[in-house]
Amino acid sequence: MSKTVKIGNFKGILEVDGIDELKKRFTEWRDNCEDLKGEEIGVRRTKDNLYGMIKKHGVAKRIVFDKKGSKESKKMAKAVGGAHLIPLVEQLFTQENYDPTATDAVLEIKRLMDDYGRPESPLNPRNITFNGIDEVDDEPMKMRGKVVKDKKGLPVHKIKHTPVYGHYRTKKYVQYRNVYKDKDEFDAKDDKWYSPTKGTAEPPMWQCLYGKGEGKLGFKESLDTIVDDMILALQEGELTITKDTPLPIEGRGAAEKIFNEIPEVREWFERAVKNPQYRTKSGKFSSDAASRFWRNTPLILENDDESDAIKEIMGVVATKYPADITEVPLKISRGQCNHLARLAGFKEEQVEKMETDWKRLMLA
Repeated sequence: MSKTVKIGNFKGILEVDGIDELKKRFTEWRDNCEDLKGEEIGVRRTKDNLYGMIKKHGVAKRIVFDKKGSKESKKMAKAVGGAHLIPLVEQLFTQENYDPTATDAVLEIKRLMDDYGRPESPLNPRNITFNGIDEVDDEPMKMRGKVVKDKKGLPVHKIKHTPVYGHYRTKKYVQYRNVYKDKDEFDAKDDKWYSPTKGTAEPPMWQCLYGKGEGKLGFKESLDTIVDDMILALQEGELTITKDTPLPIEGRGAAEKIFNEIPEVREWFERAVKNPQYRTKSGKFSSDAASRFWRNTPLILENDDESDAIKEIMGVVATKYPADITEVPLKISRGQCNHLARLAGFKEEQVEKMETDWKRLMLA
């Protein structure tokens, strides 16, 4: 991908490899999430697919369940979790063009994912808490000597609950529903979906967001992996500053920085001060010729350190523009060309003035 972008007060051509492939990987991941629903992910009381459930995880209107199914509560809450994360991800992976500031967006996504994915985070899908079933009394409950029954006429048994994390569809849940509630519940496809311990379950939502190919849902990679690769692609991008926005080198600080930190500049001036082409007839350094050379010859940067040095002179924050600057035209003032020449060891030659006073010559 190649695009003209703004970087501070300058224009550049940004080259980033692999963006189209990353967008394709995101689309495949999203399609996989949208294909999974119902029994495949161990739920029965919602028509949402896995992707829809992620988008409602921490949603502003909280989803609650009752015996009639799922519904949105009237109580508003702050949008966090997937409700905040997924819109950012969709915007990032579906936009047409990327500039250096796209890194801000992907780094914010990564920060959120790392925060939500902490082992102790309540927004970690591993830590979604359910009132799990530990024990069920064999004998039904009685009141005044009569068996207590539910609305369907089935005996009510006392349940001892225990927290379960990740997913509610445990073996004891299925057994209770089938034996005591006369249901035809299906087993969870994977008993790793739930756990009695925080931060250890591998439910479907966690597998698609953070997993490394674990589980039986067919996720070859997680969203976290795709986001990591997007960060890497943007960081490895290359930026060429255009000739119509050259970098001004007008103060001694900037001149000394490029001399001390960019070998190509230092070595060029060290050669130039020894080259008669860059010496005037009066023995001075030809700052005009040097300035003209750098206006017409962009500086090629060899590594990250040189790129960061140029970014510092440009006045941009390197973390906001992680793509390496590989080429930049310099607009070095004549005064700073002279300063750079002196740093390179230039010494002005004293040239004797030719006598032009004929009267004085004739009297000699």
